[in-house]
Amino acid sequence: MDGCGLRSKLSMREYCRFRVPRPYIFRQFLQTLLCPVRTSSTHRIKARPAILIAVGNGAEGRQVVQPARASAATQGRKPMQDTVKRDLCAREPIHVPGSIQTHGLLMVLDAGSGQVLQMAGDPRTLLGGKTGDALEEQLQGEVAALLRNHSRDFSGSPAYLGEVRVGTEGKPLTVTGHRVEGHLVIEIEPSGPVSPVAVVLSFVREAVERMTQREGLEDASHSIAADVRAISGFDRVMVYQFLKDGSGCVIAEQKLEDLPSFLHHRYPASDIPRQARELYIRNPIRVIPDVTYQPAPLVPAIRPGADEILDMSHCSLRSVSPVHIRYLKNMGVGASMSVSILRKGELWGLIACHHGSPKLVPFETREICQHLGLALSHYIGAKDDAEETSHGLDLGRARDQIFSEIATTSDPRAFLRERIADIQNLIPAHGVVTSIDAETNLTGHVPPADALAPLIQWVIATSQPSGVFVTDCLSEHYAAAGDFTAEASGLVAVVLPGEAPLVVLWFRAEQVEEVFWAGNPHAAVDLDGIDGRPGPRKSFDLWTETVRARCRPWSHVEVEAAHLLRARATLVLQEFQIRHMNAQIQASNARLSAMARTDELTGLANRRSLGERLQQEWARAARYARSLAAVAVDVDHFKKFNDRFGHPAGDDCLRQVAGVLGASGRPTDFAARTGGEEFVILLPETDLAGARVIAEEVRASVEGLCIDHPDSVGGTVTVSIGIAAADPDSIMMPEDLLEEADRALYTAKHEGRNRVAAATSRGMS
Repeated sequence: MDGCGLRSKLSMREYCRFRVPRPYIFRQFLQTLLCPVRTSSTHRIKARPAILIAVGNGAEGRQVVQPARASAATQGRKPMQDTVKRDLCAREPIHVPGSIQTHGLLMVLDAGSGQVLQMAGDPRTLLGGKTGDALEEQLQGEVAALLRNHSRDFSGSPAYLGEVRVGTEGKPLTVTGHRVEGHLVIEIEPSGPVSPVAVVLSFVREAVERMTQREGLEDASHSIAADVRAISGFDRVMVYQFLKDGSGCVIAEQKLEDLPSFLHHRYPASDIPRQARELYIRNPIRVIPDVTYQPAPLVPAIRPGADEILDMSHCSLRSVSPVHIRYLKNMGVGASMSVSILRKGELWGLIACHHGSPKLVPFETREICQHLGLALSHYIGAKDDAEETSHGLDLGRARDQIFSEIATTSDPRAFLRERIADIQNLIPAHGVVTSIDAETNLTGHVPPADALAPLIQWVIATSQPSGVFVTDCLSEHYAAAGDFTAEASGLVAVVLPGEAPLVVLWFRAEQVEEVFWAGNPHAAVDLDGIDGRPGPRKSFDLWTETVRARCRPWSHVEVEAAHLLRARATLVLQEFQIRHMNAQIQASNARLSAMARTDELTGLANRRSLGERLQQEWARAARYARSLAAVAVDVDHFKKFNDRFGHPAGDDCLRQVAGVLGASGRPTDFAARTGGEEFVILLPETDLAGARVIAEEVRASVEGLCIDHPDSVGGTVTVSIGIAAADPDSIMMPEDLLEEADRALYTAKHEGRNRVAAATSRGMS
């Protein structure tokens, strides 16, 4: 005990450094010097709140079932008033009762000095009704010896310190200890028969083996319940599972034959309020040996130097709320024990034990029961993990399959519209509806068509910000769903973001269920508790309720699958949008690039593009020692044509001429409009003679268009053409080739138009 322990040769009052006359017995000493308050059963600690709660120790169940509609038994009650009363119950700080059950003794010691700061309980209870300084000094001496020989630091749950005996015929007493806010809390209570370690370990091993050999959860729970009853001797042992709505159901039961069965009975959440469940997580075992006990207060109520009542969360002797005691009495229970069943740090359920008469459960027995509860917790965790993993893998494979196909499609949204049957397999459901780009598709059992549009809009608004909405009872959230509960009582909705949100709805049909409540869960809260406080339920008679408008609950794996689906689908659609936007940008850039190099009117290359192509062809001709020819074309008397017929007709004329130029020659030839009615054709690997042939074909083809032109010599539109060719190894520059072709063009015009003229300058081939 941090190097310091109670000294066995000193009396308790001397060790506490109080000057007390020796004749006072230990109990009188405590009452006289440490107890300025009353110690009767009516004692109330001033700091305690006024509200007491009922902490149920009954059994709780499996399916998530809440009545969608009130039964006849609920009519006339005041729901808001009942809610307030139950809320008051749920706020009682039951971890600080300020008193203990009277079958033991509790001491609070200063961890540094060993000074006794508080005490609760009557030593005579542990000493067989005997008392006296000698017995009391022997008791504290034995406890001090255990503390000196104990090496644990007392952190965490209470530590077993050992057994002590007081007097020549003293019964064995169990001593445990734990640390609270820097102080040591020592608890002393009667021991029971101690079996050899080998016997205990063998019993636990065999119990675990029997449990693991069972097929399912209920069979395994029945096995553990039987073993807990065998080791503890309780009249009834139940395994009680908490449900999503806080209620619970008895899934396994072992009992005396003449007792009525509670198997599959449902208990409302108010029987075990929130703070009681939190306490079951912190302290996994709770025992009430005798519901008729009278609380023994801590004295003093608040230890010296402290501002708050002692936190007794881990105390085995912790006193119980009077309302819970009355709850047990109303059930006909004389003693009870509860062992927590935990799943991933949460309270999954309880092993609840009831006895018709007072029953002391020694520490050794409680430890065995706690180990059996731990084994059941591990079994449930392993079983649930295996089932969730298997189901998750199945859903994951379906999800991977559809997304692998989406990744290769050119339009994911169209893919989702067409593959609605595959979408239904992503989350097990009776029907699926998709709303994509204002188009609704459906398969299976779904709400009526006229109900879908308003439901989809409601889902879009309700699902934010997560984008996922899940419910087992849609009508509780969306009143209009009451009209189609048969087809769609449950809903999982996934909304993908965007200007036009993509919505996928999975529906489950109604699953009608008969719930067997242990008493009417809708009955008004009694006000016959202490000082008018809410009292516990009095009736546990079977009360049957038909629950409608609910579906088979969506599992954790299915809900998680919806979130994973949304995240992955959002990513895929975003990637598609990015690819689509990049493609649009590239197309736009290509159009801009084409516009920068293309004549808007005729579609031929423009002057800029002609200059770039001339440089390329000149370099190629030089590399391979080939000739390059240029053909310059001009529409004859085009100004007069525009003046007579107008610019629209002139534009159409130019487009027809450009069509002839673009269609003539070879694929390697390059035609461009250089401005107004002037055009140029580049002819790679072509000499002057070859250029003349092509030029004549162009001239004849334009004349053959027979475009009316009264101001032309022949009465139709014609062209004048100049040609030039050169070898790039000459001293000429690329631009000189175009100048020579243009000079030849003007020669053709001067000679009468509608003809071809060749360049004759030096350097031309």
